[in-house]
Amino acid sequence: MRNNITKRMAKGRKLHWGRLILIAVLLVSAWKMYGRIEQYLDLKHEVALCQAALDVVQAEYDSKVETIELLSDDAYIERLARENLGMVVKGETPVSSVKVNLSEDTGSSSVMDDATVGQPSDDVDSSTNPQ
Repeated sequence: MRNNITKRMAKGRKLHWGRLILIAVLLVSAWKMYGRIEQYLDLKHEVALCQAALDVVQAEYDSKVETIELLSDDAYIERLARENLGMVVKGETPVSSVKVNLSEDTGSSSVMDDATVGQPSDDVDSSTNPQ
């Protein structure tokens, strides 16, 4: 009987090499898997950055293509020449307009139409304006 108890105690203290090897393999696999997951996350972040840069470049490209298409249109070029350079077609009379910004605190309007040019205004004292 004593022999049986000794055998059981010895069996309980015995190392389980199979379990130990399995734990070691699992630890090494987990360590390698962590490295791969870390690499995957780094690549995923890099892809997001590249996608953002691609979106910016695509927007710039679309803008340039639109500008090229506009500059290929004769009507657009004519409009630019008229607006920016003041060009007119032969036979047209150029007319320019002047924008006047009047302050509201003057109390009177100083805008005159073409019929009143050269005539004294009601706001101006005629004694100070010799004719």
